Amino acid sequence: MKLTLKSKIWFTMLSIVLMFAFFILIYFPNQQEKSLLRNFNTEVQNLSGTVALGVKIALTEQNFEGVETALDFVKQNHHLRFVSLVQVDSAKNNDGTWSVKKTVFKTYPDAFPVDVKSESSDSIIIKHSAFSTPLMKGEIMLGMSTEEITASKQQIRSTSLIVCFIVLAIGIVIGFILARHISVPVLALRDAALKVGQGDRTQQVQSNSKDEIGQLGQAFNKMVRDLEMAESERKAAQEQLIQSEKMAWQIFLVWNPGIQHHRPQIRKFRQLIWQWKSNRLWKQNRHCRPDPLFADQHQILPQLSCRTKLF
Repeated sequence: MKLTLKSKIWFTMLSIVLMFAFFILIYFPNQQEKSLLRNFNTEVQNLSGTVALGVKIALTEQNFEGVETALDFVKQNHHLRFVSLVQVDSAKNNDGTWSVKKTVFKTYPDAFPVDVKSESSDSIIIKHSAFSTPLMKGEIMLGMSTEEITASKQQIRSTSLIVCFIVLAIGIVIGFILARHISVPVLALRDAALKVGQGDRTQQVQSNSKDEIGQLGQAFNKMVRDLEMAESERKAAQEQLIQSEKMAWQIFLVWNPGIQHHRPQIRKFRQLIWQWKSNRLWKQNRHCRPDPLFADQHQILPQLSCRTKLF
């Protein structure tokens, strides 16, 4: 599958945006929810331990009003579902073994059904704090509602969703700007290079930016200008070479008017003239013997007075 430069830019920006969306929409909310739930569990456990300590002190002093006071410590909490004073006894079973028996001694609210085997769930957190006195062994069983935690979770997810959409919109805008800033000059440079390859030496690209892409455009424009200058110089040199060859041929015909009947020799002579103009024949044949066919031309073209591989 062939991807264009613009597609690659969009793919890169989409990958970055999706990565941020994953962290904003999934990872961070989960971490915040776990942190809220962990802190709430710690708070409920501390409250349960505080009530158990107050009950222990009251029962040790046999101050039963102090037990009510200790329970009142959590009655005003708006998260409270129930608080129970549970008596723990050791009971002997029919088979002779011993087991722990838990009995609800007092509960607030009075009508709330309490199961001593209840565990925490998504809607309620239950914590146990044991105490022991000479008068009674038991534990405080405290249940707190998680409605506020659930509402906080929903708010976190809603906020994360809004932030995710904002990041997505910003990513799309940045991707569009980058794709336009990078792909448009590169595509223009590609089209201009194709036209230069077809022979059009007038192509120039706009290079207003000061970054590497702008420098690339400036280098391309300089290259095209240099190519145009080299082509002009080549054509001028070629034209000058043709004019020189014509002049030499006219001189040769003036001195040898009858040579026109020797067409093959003329063609070979013109080849020699071309080699002579390029200054190669003299370097290759400085020590060869004179050619009888062109013996009369030694005074005019001494370099051509020998046979070469052209014959």
